[in-house]
Amino acid sequence: MPDRIRGPTEPPTTKEGQRGMEWMIGLGALVSFAGIAGLIWCVLLALQARKTAADEDDMRSRLQRVVILNMAALGVSALGLMIVVSGILLS
Repeated sequence: MPDRIRGPTEPPTTKEGQRGMEWMIGLGALVSFAGIAGLIWCVLLALQARKTAADEDDMRSRLQRVVILNMAALGVSALGLMIVVSGILLS
């Protein structure tokens, strides 16, 4: 028999209640780090395109592809940060 019954407004006191959205924070951190890794990859691709481009048109086409990847990586990183903030607010 429990010592007392919790009311509907009292926060849970078990470990499960305290760890409510930690998985969401961890997931958001992983997604954010994946986006940061993508940004670093874009920098490396841009440097490589700058060194190995035969002419200006070749370099321009390579850098246009890098810009698309850069925007995607930035979006993934921002999504990860949104997941982290949501996890913090919900826990």
